[in-house]
Amino acid sequence: MTVFALFQNTFNRILENQVAQLFGIILGVIIYLVNPSATFYALWISVMFDLISRLFAETKKHGGFIQAVKKRHIQSNKIFRGTAVKITAYFFMCVLANQSKYIFPYDAAALFSTIVYSILFLVEVWSMAENFQEAGVLELRWISRFSQKKLKELVDDKGEKEEKKNGGEGNS
Repeated sequence: MTVFALFQNTFNRILENQVAQLFGIILGVIIYLVNPSATFYALWISVMFDLISRLFAETKKHGGFIQAVKKRHIQSNKIFRGTAVKITAYFFMCVLANQSKYIFPYDAAALFSTIVYSILFLVEVWSMAENFQEAGVLELRWISRFSQKKLKELVDDKGEKEEKKNGGEGNS
């Protein structure tokens, strides 16, 4: 079979398979929206590692994986709900970071994208460090403190402090 015949055969099968067509359209839209780069992949790897570190911490705290599942500390629906919310929020932020290039001038869009990815990545680093601390790896406290400090520097919480000082009332 020639390469052309193989390509034609594959293309004809795709034309007959509506699921493959739908998957291709969805994948194309996602790639357009986020334009995946090394930064994008690094963020999603850190999200996956955060989930694994949470499972590790629960396993360690409750005497093993089987025990943690039996005692319902690890539940698929609980993990799915939390992870689904995080994935949705992070995906929307990644879309905004990528699509900002159509709104801001080039340098501003790159800066905005870097800030968004940096904050999300630091949140994951902080979460993983705390998960491992719960599991007994106390040597990672410095990473937790460092990432928490950097997040506080990046994200100004003066408005929240001001609101608490005023008794939770707005300035309306």
